[in-house]
Amino acid sequence: MVKLGVVIVTYNRLALLKECVNACQKQTKKFTKIYIVNNASTDGTAEYLHSIKKSHIEIIDLPENRGGAGGFAAGMKRASSNSDLDYILLIDDDAIIVENFNEEIVKGIEKYGEDVLGYSGTVYTDRIVQCQHRSRLKTKQDFIVEGCPIEEYKGDAFVYDLATFCGVYISRKVMQKAGLPREDFFIWLDDAEYCFRLLKKTSMR
Repeated sequence: MVKLGVVIVTYNRLALLKECVNACQKQTKKFTKIYIVNNASTDGTAEYLHSIKKSHIEIIDLPENRGGAGGFAAGMKRASSNSDLDYILLIDDDAIIVENFNEEIVKGIEKYGEDVLGYSGTVYTDRIVQCQHRSRLKTKQDFIVEGCPIEEYKGDAFVYDLATFCGVYISRKVMQKAGLPREDFFIWLDDAEYCFRLLKKTSMR
């Protein structure tokens, strides 16, 4: 049975965070572990998080705001050391996943196999697909990328090169090989740089 974990990074968006956590707890296929990284929020986030802390919900309080990159690095370090997990979902506090998100991801894993480095869902804003979250390299030398065409989302699945840390599942074993996001990127292109490392650590490219 595939075991799933999630890393949520938050900073001063308490209302959105509550929606995000609620959506994670309502999954038809439950998370084995939920890691929530608090980037030194000052809006009551810490108090809320420690009020919901349970055996399957772990809170990671950072002493200062380390940005998305630092937050994901802290959460992924903890999650990747958990041998109970097979895949780890990465999301910000404004990502609200549908109730059957995990269920559909597991269907994909069962169909395409656990040797795939990662799986992801579709990112919507106001019911419109945001194609820039899943993209391909046009040229490696100049780092020119383009979002995967909307037509590809109508099929069962497609392969891409780069993903944002918005609804992407990464194999724990691959995560251990690739290491952690670079904290010095703070909030810019940390996910793109990480995807380049994933590609180097796998047979995908």
